[in-house]
Amino acid sequence: SERLRRALAELDRSSEGHLVVFANADQPLAVYAAQGARAPLYFGLSADGVRDEEKTEEETAEVCPYCGASLVYAVRLPEALGPNLGRYRCPVCGFRRPEADVREGRIVPPDFFTRGFLLEVSGQTFAVPLSGTYNAYTVLAAWSAASSLGVSPEAFARALARFRLPRGRMEVFRASGVRATLNLAKNAAGMRVTLSEFLRRKGAKRFLLAVNNAPADGEDTSWIDDAGLSALARSDIEAIAVTGTRREDLAQVLWEAGVAAERLFVEADPRAAVARLLEFPYPIVRGPEISRADVELFLIANYTALSPVREAIVASGFASGEEDDLPEGGASPRGRDQTIA
Repeated sequence: SERLRRALAELDRSSEGHLVVFANADQPLAVYAAQGARAPLYFGLSADGVRDEEKTEEETAEVCPYCGASLVYAVRLPEALGPNLGRYRCPVCGFRRPEADVREGRIVPPDFFTRGFLLEVSGQTFAVPLSGTYNAYTVLAAWSAASSLGVSPEAFARALARFRLPRGRMEVFRASGVRATLNLAKNAAGMRVTLSEFLRRKGAKRFLLAVNNAPADGEDTSWIDDAGLSALARSDIEAIAVTGTRREDLAQVLWEAGVAAERLFVEADPRAAVARLLEFPYPIVRGPEISRADVELFLIANYTALSPVREAIVASGFASGEEDDLPEGGASPRGRDQTIA
C-alpha cells in the first residue's frame, strides 16, 4: 500500500491534478493508498441493519496504516466479500472509513430469473451475472469509473450482461444433476473469500484443495497457515481431498484443525483426488440412474494447479456450462440485458 500511495502521489503531480482515483472505502489499506492523490473518490457497500456504532465496536488485529494503532470496527462485512472490510476507525489518530464522496452500493437478493445477484447503486439496480458476491466490489469499481466517463446505466448494464469470467473462476460443472464449482485462489485472502462463499451453500459438501509452489505460484506457501482452512472442520462436509505439490501442508493444517482422518484424502494426482470425492463416503455420480444432486462439489486451486484440476473434473464426466446455473426455462430479458429500475 505504501508503494501504491507513492505512485499515485507521483501520478497526481505529473497529471497536474487531472488524475481521478477511485478506491474501496471499506478497505483501510486501499483508502490509505488512494489518499496519496489529492482528491480520491470512493465506492463501498452499505451495512444495512447495523446497530449503533458505540454498541458494536470491537478492537481487531488490523493496524492503522498511519500510526500503527489497532483499528476498531463498528461493522465487519462478511468475509465472503473480502478480508478486513467494514466500518473502521483509529482511536489514536482519527483515520477512519471515508463518509463523503462514497458511491455506496447494496447487494439485494436476486429475483427468480436473475443469475448471480443484484446490486443497487446510484439509483440503479444492476443484474450481476456472476457467482460470488465479492464481485460486487469489482462492479462498483467499474461503474464508478464508467459513469465518470459518461457511460449510461443502460450501456453499462448491457456490457455487464455480456461479461463472462475466464475458465476456472467460479466455473460451474454438472454431471447427472450433480454440481461442481471450481475457483482460483492464489493466496490466503483468496482462499478465505472462496471458502466463505462456498460454505454459505446449504446441503452436503465435498471439497478439493490444490496448491502448487511452482515459480509462477510463488514458492513461499506459508500463507496456507493463514488461509482459514479450519472452517472446513464441520459436519456438513463429507470429504476433503488435497492435491498439488503442497498437499502435505494442506493436510497438516486440516488435521490440526480437527478434520477427521477418515474424511481427508491426500493424492498426488488431481484425477485420483476427484475420484475420491465422487466415491466417499458413498457414490454420487454413476450415470443418470445413480446420482446424488443433494451433494455439491467445491474445488479450489492456485494458479498452476488450476488447469490440472479442471482437466480432472472434466475427465470424470462433468461438463462446464454457466447456462446450467439458470432456472429451468432460462433467464428473462430483464435479468440478462437491462438495468432494473
